[in-house]
Amino acid sequence: MAYLVIVRRGDPGRFEALAAGFHGTPEVTICWVRRQEERRVGRGQPSTPDRRHTRDRRGPPPASWAALDFVMTTAEAPP
Repeated sequence: MAYLVIVRRGDPGRFEALAAGFHGTPEVTICWVRRQEERRVGRGQPSTPDRRHTRDRRGPPPASWAALDFVMTTAEAPP
């Protein structure tokens, strides 16, 4: 099984520590979070009454995101 560790932007020390800790472990990939800021901003009512646009469908972030500044998840192994 492959794992993906996503590190919060702006914490190079955390990234380097995780990269060093998993060095030589090909099943683990370390990367920065790609999102730079929240893309959705309130612009009043959506033009269509589509519930997808009225609320954030994402769940709450995992506890490790707030406490440790990274998330570890399973990932598909590269071909």
